[in-house]
Amino acid sequence: MQKLLITGSKGMLGSALMTLASGRFDASGADLPEFDLTDPEVSSRLLDDRKPDVVINAAAYTDVDGCESGREKAMAVNGDLPGFLAKGCAERGVKLVHFSTDYVFDGIKPEPYFEDDDPDPINIYGESKLAGENAVMEVEDLDYLLVRTAWLFGPGGRNFVDTMIDLASRLPKLEVVNDQRGCPTYTYDLARTVFQCLAADLRGLYHAASDGFVTWYGFAKKIMEFTAQSTPVYPTTSDKLTRPARRPANSVLSTEKLFKVLGVGLPEWEDALRRYLLSKNLFKPLPDATA
Repeated sequence: MQKLLITGSKGMLGSALMTLASGRFDASGADLPEFDLTDPEVSSRLLDDRKPDVVINAAAYTDVDGCESGREKAMAVNGDLPGFLAKGCAERGVKLVHFSTDYVFDGIKPEPYFEDDDPDPINIYGESKLAGENAVMEVEDLDYLLVRTAWLFGPGGRNFVDTMIDLASRLPKLEVVNDQRGCPTYTYDLARTVFQCLAADLRGLYHAASDGFVTWYGFAKKIMEFTAQSTPVYPTTSDKLTRPARRPANSVLSTEKLFKVLGVGLPEWEDALRRYLLSKNLFKPLPDATA
């Protein structure tokens, strides 16, 4: 049975990976506070102790606004840590799977972004994740799979779906930006796809996100519909919000490359949302709603 080491195993994506790996792999996890993987010696000892065949790095600092005031932490977790793991994996002949983000792009392109489009991040989070990409790709003789994904939601961490449901229970109305579009992606769908990629021994850079795209406003509207919330949702624009970090207007990822190789892609985002809400017993669409 293949041995996996999943770093960031307590996070939203890491916990999904751990759950789906059970019974299929000899999987172990590592996360704070037991393991500070930004210390290269800790990362090295962990690789020696666990002796994995594959490391899946789901550790990340994902607070986009927090990264603006916490650049040092963002660069340590999102930039340096992947490099430490990459070097350690290369030295030991271990495969590395690492995750990056749609936010490495500036959002100016009107069409979906492909893997060979030039990154140009507009916030510190995107800069730090791009630094992590480069740190992985620059290591010689490393067998790696680099996966860019987008707009993650799932159990085990802060996400847009849970936030909207919580706000709808407390506020008379919601205002959500309608000038940013992307691909809401369920962590469990992404985890399944990663294991498919491992089975196919994929290498290099791939985009993996839900099929279809939507704005944050459209996403919020669908959440309200699927949970039978009566709280009205109104569209607004990014320039009316005072947030520390800029967001790309378009961060839709093309998954054509992945589909051509695997013959299958991630499910459509509305289906993913429905399944997530079903798992929480919150899927209660109004009678005239369509799933």
